[in-house]
Amino acid sequence: MSGFLLDCYPSGSTIYAIFNTFGASGESITLSGLATTDIEIYKNGSTTQRSSDNGYALLDTDGTDFDSLTGIHGISIDLSDNSDASFYTIGAQFTVVLSSVTVNSQTVSFVVGSFRIMAAESTSGTPKADVSMFGGTAGTFSSGRPEVNTTHAAGTAWGSGAITAASIASDAITAAKIADGAIDAATFATGAITATAIAADAIGASELAADAATEIGTAVWATTTRILTANTNLNDLNAAGIRSAVGLASANLDTQLGAIDDFIDTEVAAILAAVDTEVGAIKAKTDSLTFSTSNRVDAQVFGMENNVVTAAAAAADLTTELQSGLATAAALATVDGIVDTSVASTDKLDDTLEDNAGTYRFTANALEEGPAGEGGGGGATAEEVWTYGTRVLPANTNINDLNAAGIRSAVGLASANLDTQIGDLPTNAELSTALASADDAVLSAVAGVQSDTNDIQSRLPAALVSGRLDAHIGSVNDVAVTGDGQSGTEWGPA
Repeated sequence: MSGFLLDCYPSGSTIYAIFNTFGASGESITLSGLATTDIEIYKNGSTTQRSSDNGYALLDTDGTDFDSLTGIHGISIDLSDNSDASFYTIGAQFTVVLSSVTVNSQTVSFVVGSFRIMAAESTSGTPKADVSMFGGTAGTFSSGRPEVNTTHAAGTAWGSGAITAASIASDAITAAKIADGAIDAATFATGAITATAIAADAIGASELAADAATEIGTAVWATTTRILTANTNLNDLNAAGIRSAVGLASANLDTQLGAIDDFIDTEVAAILAAVDTEVGAIKAKTDSLTFSTSNRVDAQVFGMENNVVTAAAAAADLTTELQSGLATAAALATVDGIVDTSVASTDKLDDTLEDNAGTYRFTANALEEGPAGEGGGGGATAEEVWTYGTRVLPANTNINDLNAAGIRSAVGLASANLDTQIGDLPTNAELSTALASADDAVLSAVAGVQSDTNDIQSRLPAALVSGRLDAHIGSVNDVAVTGDGQSGTEWGPA
């Protein structure tokens, strides 16, 4: 097996390594099991392998039998891959090993070759050179250029001032001896020829050839763009060039402008016709409105929005109208008298009843004027009278023998608690207190109404315009309307 010998490769380049394998008799033989993971690289004799297999590749797909040549194999190594940071460094020496591949049924490992990394090339194939010495002696450099001190020319020593104007023959340098194009702008360093580098009057009429002015003028006008006085740029465009510059296909600008003018006239006429139609329709609507009062539309109002009629907008006689429907103080006094009379009557009835084990009955004092007897044959007592069933009294008065429950049912009393219910009725004193409070509440409410109506009376006239209520109409004949009667927001159904 053999590979490449030590060589230098620019930083960031790719190494292509071709190697071969032989059998026991020296014949070329293939190998098997080759993979990028079999490639190991060692740096500067260290036993530490490169940690990453990134940047390795097998040539000709599988690296084996390159170009179908038995026993010829190939791999590549990309030095720009930095997966193992700072492994590939300039100046270091590296050894490439294939480990654990199969050749002739034997597992083998071998050295493919070694290499060294040098500085990257600015131009491919042109190595960078760092010259620090001349003839074994350290050189002197300025801004990357060597300083040259020439002491001899063609074996002859030169002293100071060896080359002067006098030492140059009069015809040594002539136009004929200078090759055409030997001296041009590219042969002079930037800034080599400036106004300060040319002596005053160094170039005058006598130094110029007779046809110099013609050549200069021709060269100037041959330039595409000229800068004239006041920095005015003039281009040599012809009529077609001008049309092309402004995007005009042919010389018909007036025709196109005329077409635009005709189009605008047509469109404006259509817009005006449409506006006339719309205005006519609006006028037909507004002509149906009636204005009995200037700037006020006559309308039948069936409904208004909330808070439209305020105190400030109320009529002067609104208070009188409202008060005419309220109870007067005299009417309240009449009610107070009726209630007092009712209380006096119920207070008397309460004194004639007593509770008899849950059943109310008249007291003895209430029955003092009832019939009385002494028993025996002298006549029935009141108790005896009640023991009989039905009797016919004078004037055909019928008295039924209803028991307590029947009496309660007859009068609509659910239970024997008439005295409780009567007791719950307010006394004259309680009624007086309650009515006094009620009077105060009623009077307070009336005072509030009086205050509101006074407020309405003072504010309503301000809302009137020529005797009419200036109101916002939210609906007409129970149909909601929109708009405020202004142009663009006319009245109409919602």
